[in-house]
Amino acid sequence: MWVAVYLLVLFILIFFFKQKTAYEMLRSLVGSEMCIRDRRMEDLADRGLIPAVHPLTATEVEVGIKYEGYISRQLGDIRQLKELEKVKIPAALSYGSVPGLSNELKSRLEEIRPQTLGQAALLEGMTPAGLQAIRLVIRETGFLSKTGCPPAS
Repeated sequence: MWVAVYLLVLFILIFFFKQKTAYEMLRSLVGSEMCIRDRRMEDLADRGLIPAVHPLTATEVEVGIKYEGYISRQLGDIRQLKELEKVKIPAALSYGSVPGLSNELKSRLEEIRPQTLGQAALLEGMTPAGLQAIRLVIRETGFLSKTGCPPAS
């Protein structure tokens, strides 16, 4: 019983009296007190909603919040491309035998002969469906395990 009360009091103290960063304060105001696209941190500091901060810090926090979605999407794309770079394409692969690829893409792949799926992903006209088709053909040939990684040697 006392343990539960102690944990509840501890949670309340941490939740309500924890010192917040400028980013956390500004982020908590988005949607309630303000729209970050319309207001600047200086305006909020003047209104007493957040403490005054150095102008460079204010700019950094504002940009971080404004572009947070775009930045996280780009970081996800980078992680995905790094994973694709790990998957090697066999040199003997005939792109003409890959179902689902356009004839134009097949000829481009035959001409360039990318060594990894990451390199193939960067080709003009390559689609996620095209990458998946190549990955499936590689898996069917036994070069790829079902996890998407080359089999252990």
